[in-house]
Amino acid sequence: MSSATESPSRTVYFLGAGASAAVSATAVVTSNLLQKALEASEPTDAAPESASEEPPHSVADARAIAREFVRFTARQDFVPSVDDVLALVDSAIARELDLSTDWPLHRLGEVRRALELLMFDCVERHVHGGAPRDGMWFKFISRCRAEQAAIVTLNWDCLVERTLAAIAGQQRGIVDYGLSCVTEDGSPLVPDSDAIVVLKPHGSLSWRHCTVCQALVVDPLHPMGKLRRPCPCCCTRRMRQVLVPPVVSDPSRPWYLAGLWKRVEDAIYASDKLTFIGYSLPSQDVHVRMHLVRAVARRRAKRGVPLRLEVVAKRAGGAGGTAASSLEESRYNGLLGGLFDPPNFLFRAFPDGMADWMRGDN
Repeated sequence: MSSATESPSRTVYFLGAGASAAVSATAVVTSNLLQKALEASEPTDAAPESASEEPPHSVADARAIAREFVRFTARQDFVPSVDDVLALVDSAIARELDLSTDWPLHRLGEVRRALELLMFDCVERHVHGGAPRDGMWFKFISRCRAEQAAIVTLNWDCLVERTLAAIAGQQRGIVDYGLSCVTEDGSPLVPDSDAIVVLKPHGSLSWRHCTVCQALVVDPLHPMGKLRRPCPCCCTRRMRQVLVPPVVSDPSRPWYLAGLWKRVEDAIYASDKLTFIGYSLPSQDVHVRMHLVRAVARRRAKRGVPLRLEVVAKRAGGAGGTAASSLEESRYNGLLGGLFDPPNFLFRAFPDGMADWMRGDN
């Protein structure tokens, strides 16, 4: 039994694509996001409210550009994962290299903008538009808020923020993003004293960065991928979406996100438990791996309560499937297992992933 003076247990929740897929109307994860985005969708093919001066000018235009690029790189009827395509395009743009005579640098910029617009459209339809099953997502976020837990989401969607706003009954001040940012009217976004720490080191569909005045503009409830809005601070239209694909070498990684990894490490150091939900620890996500090892090693050297690790995975193929979850378990054991005493390392695979984990109330 805890003593009256003992500090409460702190948990850091890491959310991967499998966490968002648990809420999706149609299960959408990183591997099939581009495939879903390329599927025609009549209701969203109208032009955006504020069309860009540069192509694409609509979701339909974006879909045409992305399909053409996919046909350039992929075998017929095969659609690569969106992070593989983003990594290829971003690396070429960062090094100022044409990929071919048909795909010079300026056209690669069109591909990047097309992918941003398609990802916004797909996430809005399949993830943000999906009703949380059995109130599972609201229950989870309510628990995080009650525990004052920190959330590290490696997803680009805005599920956490939207749910927090619904629970709190307000929008401003409920989230601490861990970095300086402004709202759509140009005023600073100041977290309340009881704001939940929500760290998004891979960026967000609700963030845009001004390349002129360096403002980071956020609108947590209304992702900005579909609109070409000017910067509220300097009125320029040189705004870029903040979406970071997990790649081994990433010269395009935004400098202003570097401080988020310090916040992630500090959150782990102050915690008693790490819970990973729907995150497979992929080999290309080297930044996550590196900072996790650094933070856990630092936390291990801290005297007192040992750090615990829980991994919640989805068992491939339902109740009888084991291959995918076994691969994930081997990754966690191989990269983090040695930093935890065996009783404090728990890997759990469920047929329905996060949904089963929540129904069982842990």
